[in-house]
Amino acid sequence: MLRSDTGRWILGDHAQAHAEAPLTSRMPRSGLANHIIDRTFVAGGERWIIDYKTVRCNDAQPRAFLERHAEERYRAQLERYVALYEGEACRCVQQFSTSCRTSL
Repeated sequence: MLRSDTGRWILGDHAQAHAEAPLTSRMPRSGLANHIIDRTFVAGGERWIIDYKTVRCNDAQPRAFLERHAEERYRAQLERYVALYEGEACRCVQQFSTSCRTSL
């Protein structure tokens, strides 16, 4: 992550920056829920929510695999995180670390 400009920017000095930010919300059916947001900060007038994921894939096209993986598995989680910052403009980013094997 530190090898890329984007990674260094994400980890850089930003307003209201927190790593592993613990937040609690009230869920309609289950009562209180605890959340840990991997990284959050404010930049350019928006709340950034960074969610780190490590995935393994057996796919010849890792980028397509990651896009499917993110959409299918993590959309609801990111929507919950955005709801924690009600009233703020939010931008969500999933930062993937991958271990992909391709077969010939």
